[in-house]
Amino acid sequence: MPLESLLRHAVLLGASGSGKSVFGKAIVEEAIAKRLPVIVVDTQGDLASLALGVTDNDKSLSSAKFEDRVDVKIWTPGSTAGIPVSMTPTLTIPGKGRPEDRARTCTAIGRALAHFINDTSEITATGLAMIVDWANQHRVRLDAINELVKLLTAPPMALLTAPPMALLTALAPLLDKRDAAKLAKMFLVKTIGPAGHLASLGNPLDPDELFGLYAGPGEPSSKGKARLSIVSLAALQADERQQFVAALCTAIYRWMVTLDGGAGPWMLFIDECSPYLPPVMKPVAKEPLSLLLRQARKFAVGIVLATQSPGDLDFTCLGQVGTVAIGKLSTRQEIQKIAPALAAHGASPELLASLPTKQPGEFVIMSHALTSPVEFQARRTITPHRIVGIDEIEQLVSDDDRAELGGMRTISPAAAPAS
Repeated sequence: MPLESLLRHAVLLGASGSGKSVFGKAIVEEAIAKRLPVIVVDTQGDLASLALGVTDNDKSLSSAKFEDRVDVKIWTPGSTAGIPVSMTPTLTIPGKGRPEDRARTCTAIGRALAHFINDTSEITATGLAMIVDWANQHRVRLDAINELVKLLTAPPMALLTAPPMALLTALAPLLDKRDAAKLAKMFLVKTIGPAGHLASLGNPLDPDELFGLYAGPGEPSSKGKARLSIVSLAALQADERQQFVAALCTAIYRWMVTLDGGAGPWMLFIDECSPYLPPVMKPVAKEPLSLLLRQARKFAVGIVLATQSPGDLDFTCLGQVGTVAIGKLSTRQEIQKIAPALAAHGASPELLASLPTKQPGEFVIMSHALTSPVEFQARRTITPHRIVGIDEIEQLVSDDDRAELGGMRTISPAAAPAS
């Protein structure tokens, strides 16, 4: 299959032990071997083993290319074990982009901010989106949460009276002064004390850095390598994982709408993605990830997702996917959910009947790039496949990367100010 086929997104399905995570890692390895930068969201700890290097007994061409071309970084939101990265949502709106992209970005930022303070109200999200948009249009600095708090509690007079409608007047149906003060306190709770340290630990999310588009601040990469950013969520609780994935998807969307034509491609891989795209509920990360699925192909960003069952995912999101790989499915209900799509691609009844008997690594793939479904055996990974814990990640990440990329600057005793 052509590499470009992944730009229309892919989903890997299969019961536990079917080999979908190994297959996903093999796709990542092939992408890196072709110098395609990849962000991997590691929810289980096994994708971090991509950072262990190739196995000694693998001398294949893909192995040599991967080893020669990979530039791997491990990011750990909420922890200094790897390269820390902030969980605070991005507040700035890109200067480029179409009006509709700007509107979607404002909406995404508003929702991310509301969920950051554990407020799922659409009223709060809309109000915060309006504040962010208003501040941007009137060139009021809004780069950090403390500046948003100041805007909520003591907005500048010019902003309050700016035509065509004052901000407080526009917000009145949604948020009054008491609501604004309450929101300010909720943001303060998230940004001061121990909880604030967790939220702001590390530098802000920067897709340019995650995709390795510059070797240092403002410097284009010239090493011929592809950045593999492994984002380990091991240090986060379930609700914090939702918030981070939402912030990551919002940051990628905000970044990609500023891209000029001809750039890319890039890839985002999320294993065990069912908590973020469930069919009925609307968790924090669902809308930002759904937005990426709908819009990312226009900007050469391909998304690869993996989960155990077709019933785990919102069906409308599956409709945005051009390639589906199906491993072992154990129940009749799971097969019935995927049967219409397979039949539409020309699958035989015998192929459907074989799904419960698939062995690890055996898949059926249907794609817009293929004339009919194909059965195949996924190759083994060229990197080890095992769980990499947070303590081992600490050994894999250099102090230089923590300092340069994660903002973990320290003052040496000799340089410390006198008391």
